[in-house]
Amino acid sequence: MSVKHALLSLLYHRPCHGYELRERFEISLGQHWDLNPGQIYLTLERLEREGLVNHEVVAQDTGPDKKVYRLTPQGEQELQRWFTHPIDRGERLRDELYVKLIMGLLTSVTPAEEIIAAQRQGLLRELHRVTLQRAQCDWRQDTPTLLLLDSAILHLEADLYWLSLYETRLNALKAHTWPEPHPRPRGRPPRSADIKQGES
Repeated sequence: MSVKHALLSLLYHRPCHGYELRERFEISLGQHWDLNPGQIYLTLERLEREGLVNHEVVAQDTGPDKKVYRLTPQGEQELQRWFTHPIDRGERLRDELYVKLIMGLLTSVTPAEEIIAAQRQGLLRELHRVTLQRAQCDWRQDTPTLLLLDSAILHLEADLYWLSLYETRLNALKAHTWPEPHPRPRGRPPRSADIKQGES
């Protein structure tokens, strides 16, 4: 999740100090994301360096002064850019499960069938847990949470389906011939002067 853009979104409504931002974050998303105070302040410092927020120090009658952060025009532009541009899902082509399954075939440290079984059990446990959460969710009072749980369930079901596809193609994968890397010449490449001298 983009903590950066979540904080920009919260600051869009009104200026806030760090503790207030954390409280508003937890009200909106906190039951699903554990965001510690240090992460909030580090992100705010980075946003200020990027010119997306600025702050003013507000004196308090009791206790230390507070830094109150507000969105800059550049911050509003960045927030608009984030909302109107699609999220890049390219990292799915670097899926860790895919890497584990392929490396399992290449190394034979653990049989592929055991890797598949362990992953399937983990996915089923997670699917059971999330499905129970969804069953206990009152859509009339917490529609945002319901949408998030639906998304999680669909992704877990897709992972289970993909795992089954992998299993059906396991024999073909075991028979697959993995190409060897092309050997590269070692040492310093010849200089142009050396080439000309050799040609003369």
